Amino acid sequence: MKIVKRTALWLALMLAVAVSVDVLGSIVCTLLVVNSMDGAYIGYSKQAEKRIVYKINEVDEKNNSNGLAPMILRVVMDDDSWNSHNSLLELSVFTDLDIDESHIFFTKDITNEFSKGIFALAYEDTGISVSYVKTPVGLIDINEFIKLDSSSDFFTELEKNKDATIRVDAYSIDNFTVTPSKLTILDENGNALRSFEFPTDGKIIEKDNIYIKNEYDKHYTGYGVYNKMKTAYKGERKVDRIASDLVPKAEFSQGKHYETNHSYGFASIYSKHVETYDDNAYVYVMRFSFIRSFLFYTAIFGLIMTVIFILKCRKKDKEEWY
Repeated sequence: MKIVKRTALWLALMLAVAVSVDVLGSIVCTLLVVNSMDGAYIGYSKQAEKRIVYKINEVDEKNNSNGLAPMILRVVMDDDSWNSHNSLLELSVFTDLDIDESHIFFTKDITNEFSKGIFALAYEDTGISVSYVKTPVGLIDINEFIKLDSSSDFFTELEKNKDATIRVDAYSIDNFTVTPSKLTILDENGNALRSFEFPTDGKIIEKDNIYIKNEYDKHYTGYGVYNKMKTAYKGERKVDRIASDLVPKAEFSQGKHYETNHSYGFASIYSKHVETYDDNAYVYVMRFSFIRSFLFYTAIFGLIMTVIFILKCRKKDKEEWY
C-alpha cells in the first residue's frame, strides 16, 4: 500500500512540475517571441487586394518592371511550417520553437485562389540579380503541384539539394497560376542534374529562362520550395482551420481595425489576428510550440524532484525503523 501511495504522490509531483514548466514557458515565449511577431505583422491588410489581384505592365525602357512584384510578399507570407532550432541558449529560454503559420488575404468583395495557400514564384531571368522582382511570371500553387504525377520524385530529388536552382522548361498558365509541365534541377554550375515531366492541361509554353525562386534556409524558408512542399504534404493543419474560421469576423464597417488574441495549449501558444483597412482584410494564425524546451526543463526539474522525493522517502523509512 505504501508503494501505491508513493507512486501516486510521485506522479502528482511530476504533473505539478510539467504544469509549472508549461506555464513558465508560455509566459517567457509570449514575452520574448509572440508579442514581437504580432507587432511585425500588423498593417498588411492595407494592400490586401494587391496581394491577390495582379495586373501586368509592359516591360520597356521606361518601365523595367512588369508590375507583378506584389507576388513576392504573397510567396513569403503564405501557409508555412518552420523551426528555430538554433542553439542551446534558445532551448534554455523557450525560444527553440516549431512554428505553424496561416495567412489569408481578401477584400470585402474578393476572395480568390491566391487568398490562401502555399505558393512558389516563377519568374523570367533577364540577366539581372533581381529578375524575380522585376519580371515575375506567376505563382505555383504548391498544394495542387504535389498532386501531380512525379511530384513526389521531384521532392525526393530536391531533398538531396534543397538550394538547387530549379528551371521551368515548360508550363501552362491561367490567370497568373503557373502549372509546371517540365522542371529541371540544376547544380551550382548550371548543369542539369535531373528533369521531371508532369501532366498538364492547357497550352504549353516552352522557354529556357524561366525559374522558380528557391532559397533554402534551415531556420526560415520563405522561398524554400522543399519546405513549401513538406508543409503541403501535411495537409490541413489546425492553424489553417482556425484562420478560415476567423475570416467572417473581419469588421469592414470599422474602417481601420485590428484585433489580436492569444490562446494556450500543451507547450504551445496560438496567436490569432484579424485586421481590416477600409475594404481590405488580412487574417493570420500562428502556433508557437516550445515542446523541446518543455521536455528539457521537465526532465531536469523532474529528475531533481525525483531525487529529493527518494531521499525524503528513505529518511522517513529510517525514522519509522528506529
